[in-house]
Amino acid sequence: MCQQANEALEARHGRKYSVGCGPCILYVASGTATDWVAADLGVQVSLGFEVRGGGGKGGKSGFVLPEEEIVPLGEICKTKKCHIRGFLFSLFPIFFSFI
Repeated sequence: MCQQANEALEARHGRKYSVGCGPCILYVASGTATDWVAADLGVQVSLGFEVRGGGGKGGKSGFVLPEEEIVPLGEICKTKKCHIRGFLFSLFPIFFSFI
């Protein structure tokens, strides 16, 4: 599902992203949103998206994006979210008809 969303993203926006578990492709972090929904809400499968940062001089500006990149990043997130929602709707149409 996530790989297919990533392929849709690349087809639409021309950018490639990594797909996999957070600690496997990024870094180990505790107390994330995915930890919270698993532990406190009992959700068995949760997804998290790491978005690109601003890079900046020497890559040190963290997640502060230049103004011209804000809308494209929103479009990228929307493409991925819509693809995943469509996949889940195909599996659970009654649940997602209420969202």
